[in-house]
Amino acid sequence: MSVSGPWNFLIVARLRTVEELSRYTAELARRLPGLRITDSAVSLQVRKSEAQELDRRGHRVHTVAPDIWSDPAPAEGT
Repeated sequence: MSVSGPWNFLIVARLRTVEELSRYTAELARRLPGLRITDSAVSLQVRKSEAQELDRRGHRVHTVAPDIWSDPAPAEGT
């Protein structure tokens, strides 16, 4: 991500409930006294951050983290 506009820092946090946002920002302010929180936004979009590989019975074998840096499209001629 990059930041443009009047702000110079962006923190993205994955919280389980909206109520956790006030506790999270209070803890940030306590730990970083020079921090000034100017805005916050809640996104209800859930992005998949991992996948589960299952065996034939449907039981989880292990967690697979996506490789966001790989090119999913094969190179031309391969």
